[in-house]
Amino acid sequence: MKTQYYTATSVDGYLADEDNSLDWLFQFGEIEEIEGVKDDYPQFID
Repeated sequence: MKTQYYTATSVDGYLADEDNSLDWLFQFGEIEEIEGVKDDYPQFID
């Protein structure tokens, strides 16, 4: 079985901030809420 996932990290390679929080990531909302992102995602991945 093959699994792929995509995540965001900072330049130094960390996902959480110095308080071990992911709040900085959630400020952007759901992908469906960001205009144009949902439609452009498949093109970006290819």
